[in-house]
Parts: sequence; structure tokens; C-alpha cells
Amino acid sequence: MPIGYQTILSNGTHGYLADEPVADNGTDLGFAPYDLLLSALAACKTMTIRYLARQKGWPLDDVHAELSLDTERRDGQTVTDIQVKIRLEGDLTDDQRAQLMRAADRCPVHRMLKGELNIAEAVSY
Repeated sequence: MPIGYQTILSNGTHGYLADEPVADNGTDLGFAPYDLLLSALAACKTMTIRYLARQKGWPLDDVHAELSLDTERRDGQTVTDIQVKIRLEGDLTDDQRAQLMRAADRCPVHRMLKGELNIAEAVSY
């Protein structure tokens, strides 16, 4: 009998392992699905910040993002709140920091998740 929920994910070039935590009967050998979602958003935000800082020639040394989420059922619907903390390292002015933080909230994945998102029903292939 298989153990856990290990799944190999690939885009045809790169691959990685997904699983569930031990507390959810997984083996904790890979990212949990919620972690993958948060990772995509964190990657987009930090890449957008790096892009803008490089484009403007600003002294951004590093950027770190910590994301978490809370999900609950309200009135028969799933409501998810995502918290985002970003730490910018470098000799940046307050104005540069503010512009970089605004840019993070305009990254493509953030806009996609905040916009209308329609997911088609799964089909067999």
C-alpha cells in the first residue's frame, strides 16, 4: 500500500516533489499544495521587486518574503486570507522601499489571484 501522497510535478523541464505533512497522513517529503501556492506568489513578488530595483539601478542587496494563509468556511464558502511580509535589504531610501513594496502587490500572480479566477472542471485525458 502506498505511503503518503508524494507527487512528482514537472513543467517538462524542471521537476519537484509535492506531498502532505505527516499530520495529514503524508510523508512530508515535499511541498504541500498550499505551500506551492504561497511559493508561487512569493516568487513572483520577490522577482518583481528585483526586476524593478535592477531596472532603476537601486542598491537592493536581497529580498525575503514570508507568506502564510488562513482558510475558513463562512456562509458556505471558503474564505482565504494570505498574509505577506517582505524584508528588503540594501541602502534604499524610504521612497525606493515604498515603490518596491507597491510593485510587489502588482506582480502578475498577485493580480491573477485578486482578479476573477475561473477554474474549469477536471476532465479525463
